[in-house]
Amino acid sequence: MRGQVALSLVHSVSFVPIRGFFPGAVSGIFSFAIHYSLNGHIQVEGDQARARWYLFMPCTVAAGNQAMWRAGIDHEIYARMDGAWMFRHKRSEPLMNVPFETGWAQTRFV
Repeated sequence: MRGQVALSLVHSVSFVPIRGFFPGAVSGIFSFAIHYSLNGHIQVEGDQARARWYLFMPCTVAAGNQAMWRAGIDHEIYARMDGAWMFRHKRSEPLMNVPFETGWAQTRFV
């Protein structure tokens, strides 16, 4: 049952506030970006929930047309409001940000 609750939570989160929070982010900061959210762990307690997701993000930074590898851990808190799950807080913990050409073997941040 735990997996079903988690799956239900992910699909019922409203994405409208997220779209409003990042106007022009892809075109202004990135000319290309894919967010792979992996190995999600969600704990639901009543009308509150906490989640941790691993992020893997191949992207192109618009300034300089630079292909990059980014990865991190996203820590999120959700709240159920009027029957819909909404984001209450999000914190990203960076693990790497490196050029595509050089990768992360020598250094994890540039």
